[in-house]
Amino acid sequence: MRFLNKYSHISFSKFYLYEKLSIICFTWVVFACFPSFVPLYARDSLGESIWTQAKSKVLHENKYWKSILFYEKKWLGTEESVVDSPNFFLAGNGKISSAEEMKATIYAFYQEAKNFSDLNEHAQCRFPARLKWLGTKLNLKDLPKISCPDYEQWRQEVIVKDISVVFASNYLNNPASLFGHTFLRLHKKKRDSANQEYPLLDYALNFAANPTTQNPFLYSLYGLIGKFKGTFSLMPYYIKVQEYNNVESRNLWEYLLPFSEDDIDSFLSSLWEVGNQTMDYYYFDENCSYILLMLLDASRSDIHLAEEFSTFVIPSDTIKSVIRSLSPQPDFKVRPSTLTKFQSILTHLTQKQRSWLNKAVSLGKLPDFQSFQKSEQAPVLDALLEWLDFKEKARGDKTSEFSEFRNQILKSRASLGVTSNYDYQGQINSAYGPHLGHGGQKVSVGLGVRNWKRSYLDMGWRFSLHEFSDGFTGYGDDLEIVMGAINIRANRNKSKLTLNIQNYTLFSVMSLPEYDALLKSPSWHFHIEGNRDPFSTFLEHEATGGVGLSFKFSSLAHLKFYGFVDMGLGYLGPDNKELNSAFIAGHLGAHVAVNKKLMSQWDIIGGNKYFNETWHKFMSLESSIQYLGFSNWSLGVKIGANYLYTDEHLWDKNLSLITSHFM
Repeated sequence: MRFLNKYSHISFSKFYLYEKLSIICFTWVVFACFPSFVPLYARDSLGESIWTQAKSKVLHENKYWKSILFYEKKWLGTEESVVDSPNFFLAGNGKISSAEEMKATIYAFYQEAKNFSDLNEHAQCRFPARLKWLGTKLNLKDLPKISCPDYEQWRQEVIVKDISVVFASNYLNNPASLFGHTFLRLHKKKRDSANQEYPLLDYALNFAANPTTQNPFLYSLYGLIGKFKGTFSLMPYYIKVQEYNNVESRNLWEYLLPFSEDDIDSFLSSLWEVGNQTMDYYYFDENCSYILLMLLDASRSDIHLAEEFSTFVIPSDTIKSVIRSLSPQPDFKVRPSTLTKFQSILTHLTQKQRSWLNKAVSLGKLPDFQSFQKSEQAPVLDALLEWLDFKEKARGDKTSEFSEFRNQILKSRASLGVTSNYDYQGQINSAYGPHLGHGGQKVSVGLGVRNWKRSYLDMGWRFSLHEFSDGFTGYGDDLEIVMGAINIRANRNKSKLTLNIQNYTLFSVMSLPEYDALLKSPSWHFHIEGNRDPFSTFLEHEATGGVGLSFKFSSLAHLKFYGFVDMGLGYLGPDNKELNSAFIAGHLGAHVAVNKKLMSQWDIIGGNKYFNETWHKFMSLESSIQYLGFSNWSLGVKIGANYLYTDEHLWDKNLSLITSHFM
C-alpha cells in the first residue's frame, strides 16, 4: 500500500516507463555479473523444445536410434545396450533407457563451446552418428557451431569407398576360432596418381576379446561367462592377411556390401562413437560376429541383422544373414591361404613332377631336371616356391634355413622365361563358401526298428555346427565339429513306453586333411560324449580319440577314405566296476558326395574292449545315406550293427529312417 501511495501522483504511463527502465537495468546487471545465465537459460529452453518435439514423434522407440545405441532385446522382453563403458552414455540410465539417453543427448548438443576446455569432449564431437540422425528427424535450430579437431582429422585419414565382411575359415588351434571368425575390410579410396588400388593397405576392423589368462581351462570358461572385455581395433589389412592367410593357413572369404556413400558415412560416424568403448565378450552370443552385425545395423535404417540372433551366434550363420538381408546380394571372392595355393598347384602336377618335387625337398637343393621340358619345369618350381612360402609363413617369419635354397629356385625359375598365371581362386571350390552352408542348429526325428522286432522313435537336437553326413556344401570335406547335441529315444516294448537319453555329445571334432608326402598332415578325432551301451541299460560316458591318415580319390566322385588307431575310456556309473570300460581299436571310414544332393558315409570300428573285468572283442558298423535336396531339410536312412564277443556272441542291429531340419 505504501508503494502505491508514494507513487500515486505519477501517471500510469510514467509508471510503466519507470518499470521498463528498472527491468533493463536489472537485466544489464545480470549480464554483467552472471554472463552464463542467459545462454544457459536459452540453451535449456531450446533443448526442452526439441525434446518435446522428439517425444511427440516417439523417436526414442525408433529401431534405428536403438541401433545407434547398440540396444538388444533380452530374454524377458527388456532392452539394454551391449556397450559397457559408462562414457558411451550421457544419461545415468542411458544403458537401459533409450528415452533418457535421447533427452540427455539433445540437451548436450546445445551446450556452448566455452563450457569446454577441450572441444573434442563436446557431445557433437563424441556422437556424430546421433547428431546426423537426429538432424534428419528434428529441427535442430540454433545449434552451437562446434569444431571437432580429432574427429575431423580421423575422417580425413580414414577415407573409405567400400566395406566387405570377411570370413576367416575354421582354425582348430584356437578355441575362439573353432567356428571361424569375421571382421570387416574397409576399402580405401584410390589415392595413387595412376588410379591403382593396393588391397593390402586397406583397413581391417576387428572386434575381439582381450584375454587376461593363458590357462586353457580358464580361457574357455571366461569366454563362456563374459569375463573378457571385447574391443575394436583398426589396422592395415595386410596384418590380418599375414595372421590368417599365411601363419594359420585360413582362406579368407570377402563379401562386398552394397553400401552407398551415405551408408558408409553413417558407418564411420557410428564407429567413431563406439570404437573406443568396451563390451563384455561372450563366445556364443556377444562375440566378434554379433557386434559387427550391430555396427552394420547402425549404418542403415532398413536392415536389422543382429535381430535375427537371440541366443547363439555362429560366424558362418552371420554371413548367411548378410546375404539374405542385403539387396543386391553382396559379391564375394576368396583370398586363398599359402597352403591352399600350394595344394592347388600340386593337383596339376604329374606323378613324374611330384617325384621330382619330393626329391628336391628331401635334398634341400634342385636335382637335375633330366628329360623335363621348360613347360614342365615351371609348375614344379612354382609349387616348390609355394611350399617354401607355406613353411616360412607358418612360422611367422622368414628364417635363413631356406634362403640359399630359395635363391637357387628363383634363379632357375627366371632362366626359363616362362610366365605363370595360376587361377588360385578357381581352385577353391565355391560350393565351400560359408554363405551356402546349412544352419548350425539341427533338429531331427527318426523312426527305427531294433533287432527287427522292437520299434523306437528318436528325437534329436544339435546346437552346432556340422557333421560329414550333412554334406560338404558351405563347409568342405575335411572338418567335422559338433558342440552340444542330444538324442532322446522312445522305446515301445509290448505295452510299456520308456524315454531315455540314447546319446549326447559335449564336444566332438574330426579333422581329415588329405595326406601328402610333403605336408605329412595327420588326421585325428576327439570326442567327449555319452552312448547307451547296446548290451546293457547303462549310459556310458566316454572320452575317445584317435590319430591316423586320410586320402582323397577325386576320380571316384568325391570320395575320401580315412583310418585311425583309437583309444577310449568309459564310465558307466558307481554301481559298476572301478575301471568301467576301456578300449583300443582300429577305425576305418569313408564318405562320398555323389553330388550336392546325395551324401553317404561308412564307419567300421573293431578292437578289444575291457568290460565286466574281461577283455572282449567288439565291432561296430554304421552306414548312412542322406538326401540333401530339400531347402533346410534332409532325409536319410541309417543302418548300424554292434557285436560283442562273449560266450553268447551278442549282436545289436538297427535300421532307421531320419529326417532333419537345419536352422
